[in-house]
Amino acid sequence: MTSQILAIFYLNGLDHFIKEKLHIKYYIRYQDDVILLSNDKCYLKYCLEEIKKFILDYGLVLNDKTKIINVSKNG
Repeated sequence: MTSQILAIFYLNGLDHFIKEKLHIKYYIRYQDDVILLSNDKCYLKYCLEEIKKFILDYGLVLNDKTKIINVSKNG
């Protein structure tokens, strides 16, 4: 329970950064798992780099599971 509360408050700044600065319309976060959805793969790559910079200020880094994938049914 403590980790859930910490994730809510600790990553609140990231939520605002993604929605207000990067203007991601479709964004999901559950604790420390984050999903950004966009039709623009190049923009997602840009967002990934900006998020890496942002969380570095918190002393955090993304893990090796982080990736950009195509989730459309047409591939």
